[in-house]
Amino acid sequence: MKKLLILSLVLLATSCSKDSNSGSMATKTQLISKTWKQTDILASLGGGIQTSVFNTVLTTCQQDNQWQFNSNGTYTLFEGPSRCPTSTSDVVATGTWTFMENETKISFTDPVNGTQTFTIVELSSTTMKLTGVLTYQGTPANVTVIFTAV
Repeated sequence: MKKLLILSLVLLATSCSKDSNSGSMATKTQLISKTWKQTDILASLGGGIQTSVFNTVLTTCQQDNQWQFNSNGTYTLFEGPSRCPTSTSDVVATGTWTFMENETKISFTDPVNGTQTFTIVELSSTTMKLTGVLTYQGTPANVTVIFTAV
């Protein structure tokens, strides 16, 4: 009986031990700081219904590129497994990112595209969905960019 009581106390003590991460929510910086793959781009010109333009805007070799967001506010866009024929480096682009407006928006800056700001629609451990306005062939387009964690 004494052994049973001791065993019960050990089990009770280990089952009630606190995990330092239990109940804590990840910050947006923690959520974004990982590798992502762009999985869709929805766009509409002139306020119409958004449709997928992923296969139209990105070539096949660009569709598997991976974005590495770092907690220090930098990002690197890497070639995916299907490398583009003209690519001479694993790194496609680099830039910086920053949260804005109480972390409801995110801004990306790079030497080619300048600064682009998006509204954060969803940011979880597996999905990042951003909306914004980009210029495509001289026309403003409402876009939704969807990323999936790798």
